[in-house]
Amino acid sequence: MHEEHSLAAELAKPGGSSPSLPVAVPPRDYFATRFLIVYAALGAILVASLVVLIGFGLRPGFGKSAAWSSWKPRRGSLEVMTKEIADHVAPKYRLASGAQIAAVVPSAPTVTAGTESIAIAAVAVRSPHGVTDVHIVSPTTTAMYTLCGLGYHCSIATGTPSLTRGQLVHREGLETALYSFKYVRQLQSVLVFMPPARGATATTVLYYRKEDLARPLSRPLAKTLPLAVPPRSDDPDRLEANTIAALTYPHLYTSQLTQLQPGGALLVLTPVVIT
Repeated sequence: MHEEHSLAAELAKPGGSSPSLPVAVPPRDYFATRFLIVYAALGAILVASLVVLIGFGLRPGFGKSAAWSSWKPRRGSLEVMTKEIADHVAPKYRLASGAQIAAVVPSAPTVTAGTESIAIAAVAVRSPHGVTDVHIVSPTTTAMYTLCGLGYHCSIATGTPSLTRGQLVHREGLETALYSFKYVRQLQSVLVFMPPARGATATTVLYYRKEDLARPLSRPLAKTLPLAVPPRSDDPDRLEANTIAALTYPHLYTSQLTQLQPGGALLVLTPVVIT
């Protein structure tokens, strides 16, 4: 009691100093400050993320897959699109003289016997081991192209036959098939008849099913055929030679026709290259 009285008396003195006591910070103010710091940090991260995203978004090609080719046919019927592909491919392939090697003629899968046009109903592919696979041909899922030169029976009229020229013609058939499968989505098979040797009526055929070209169809065309302009028939294509051989020789056949009793023709294909 005496101590309490002395403390009161001391505080009542003029000029008396109050004892220093700790001041408590209200808990509400403390947590509000912490939340402000956290929100400020999150805001800074958000702004930085938006800046990075906008920066990448302005880069050419961001968010878009690379185009398979620099050209593509307009969407339309099978007949319209295969004609556009043929008209695009054919003028690029030239002889040493500068003349076009061959016309590329699209059609339904048919053959001509005399004056009669007979539909190809099926393709029989012989293997070197004696096994024959038969594939039904439908005009809605199979495209046919004929590479026709200006000579007799569509042979190449001028120039000297050579391995270099043969490789170039194979490249033309391959490119035609690749465009067809890529852009004419309903196609499941493609037949490309090569120009026959001069004076001969027999011809060779490139025959592809879509799965045969799955890898080149899954990446840009320039990865498979990097030359934007094909070389001329007297200029060896060493850059693409191995690729062209790998994608054409296993699918190159001689052909025979057999008349089917119900109507139509069976195209019998025998490998040119025995593997």
